[in-house]
Amino acid sequence: MAYRAVLANRDIRCEGYTMTDHGVELYDEEETFLAFVPYEHLHSLLDEEATTEPDPAIL
Repeated sequence: MAYRAVLANRDIRCEGYTMTDHGVELYDEEETFLAFVPYEHLHSLLDEEATTEPDPAIL
């Protein structure tokens, strides 16, 4: 399943993530580390299904 980490100035698409004490570690489909996002910079973490629904609550 694909995910999207939403930050203030960009989005990062990833295939997996791990929540740590201080933030989220993002990984690609081969489980290669992509980025670490501290919780204070993370607006939301959405799965692809959430972005395909026409629900205004996620805008």
